[in-house]
Amino acid sequence: ENGKVPSLVANRNLDIDIDVLTTHAFLELAERRHLVTSAADIWARILKAAPTANPRIAGFTQRRTTSPTPAEET
Repeated sequence: ENGKVPSLVANRNLDIDIDVLTTHAFLELAERRHLVTSAADIWARILKAAPTANPRIAGFTQRRTTSPTPAEET
Protein backbone atom coordinates (compact mmCIF):
# COMPACT_ATOMS: atom_id res chain seq x y z
CA GLU A 1 0.00 0.00 0.00
CA ASN A 2 2.77 2.44 0.74
CA GLY A 3 5.35 1.47 -1.85
CA LYS A 4 7.44 -0.71 0.44
CA VAL A 5 6.27 -4.00 -1.06
CA PRO A 6 7.13 -3.18 -4.69
CA SER A 7 10.53 -1.88 -3.57
CA LEU A 8 11.14 -4.97 -1.48
CA VAL A 9 10.23 -7.27 -4.36
CA ALA A 10 12.28 -5.34 -6.91
CA ASN A 11 15.38 -5.30 -4.70
CA ARG A 12 15.32 -9.02 -3.85
CA ASN A 13 15.97 -10.31 -7.40
CA LEU A 14 13.40 -13.05 -6.84
CA ASP A 15 13.18 -15.68 -9.54
CA ILE A 16 9.39 -15.57 -9.63
CA ASP A 17 6.63 -13.79 -11.49
CA ILE A 18 4.78 -11.46 -9.14
CA ASP A 19 1.92 -8.99 -9.29
CA VAL A 20 1.33 -6.53 -6.46
CA LEU A 21 -1.86 -4.45 -6.30
CA THR A 22 -3.06 -1.80 -3.94
CA THR A 23 -6.25 -2.70 -2.11
CA HIS A 24 -8.13 -0.14 -4.19
CA ALA A 25 -6.83 -1.68 -7.43
CA PHE A 26 -7.76 -5.15 -6.19
CA LEU A 27 -11.32 -4.00 -5.48
CA GLU A 28 -11.64 -2.45 -8.94
CA LEU A 29 -10.44 -5.70 -10.50
CA ALA A 30 -12.89 -7.71 -8.38
CA GLU A 31 -15.74 -5.49 -9.56
CA ARG A 32 -14.76 -5.86 -13.23
CA ARG A 33 -14.81 -9.62 -12.74
CA HIS A 34 -18.22 -9.43 -11.03
CA LEU A 35 -16.85 -10.72 -7.72
CA VAL A 36 -18.13 -7.69 -5.82
CA THR A 37 -21.05 -5.42 -6.62
CA SER A 38 -19.42 -2.07 -5.89
CA ALA A 39 -15.75 -1.41 -5.35
CA ALA A 40 -16.59 2.18 -4.46
CA ASP A 41 -18.91 1.11 -1.63
CA ILE A 42 -16.30 -1.25 -0.17
CA TRP A 43 -13.60 1.39 -0.54
CA ALA A 44 -15.77 3.90 1.32
CA ARG A 45 -16.13 1.43 4.20
CA ILE A 46 -12.37 0.90 4.27
CA LEU A 47 -11.78 4.66 4.43
CA LYS A 48 -14.11 4.94 7.42
CA ALA A 49 -12.04 2.33 9.27
CA ALA A 50 -8.63 3.48 7.95
CA PRO A 51 -8.75 7.09 6.73
CA THR A 52 -5.07 7.04 5.75
CA ALA A 53 -5.48 4.08 3.34
CA ASN A 54 -3.71 4.53 0.03
CA PRO A 55 -6.26 5.85 -2.49
CA ARG A 56 -4.15 4.95 -5.52
CA ILE A 57 -5.33 2.38 -8.01
CA ALA A 58 -1.93 1.01 -8.84
CA GLY A 59 -0.16 -2.21 -9.59
CA PHE A 60 3.35 -3.54 -9.91
CA THR A 61 4.41 -6.46 -12.07
CA GLN A 62 7.73 -8.25 -12.05
CA ARG A 63 8.52 -11.04 -14.45
CA ARG A 64 11.44 -13.44 -14.36
CA THR A 65 14.53 -12.28 -16.16
CA THR A 66 16.29 -15.62 -16.20
CA SER A 67 16.82 -17.47 -19.45
CA PRO A 68 14.25 -20.16 -20.16
CA THR A 69 15.26 -23.75 -19.66
CA PRO A 70 15.26 -26.01 -22.74
CA ALA A 71 11.87 -27.41 -21.67
CA GLU A 72 10.38 -23.90 -21.51
CA GLU A 73 11.64 -23.01 -24.99
CA THR A 74 9.61 -25.70 -26.73
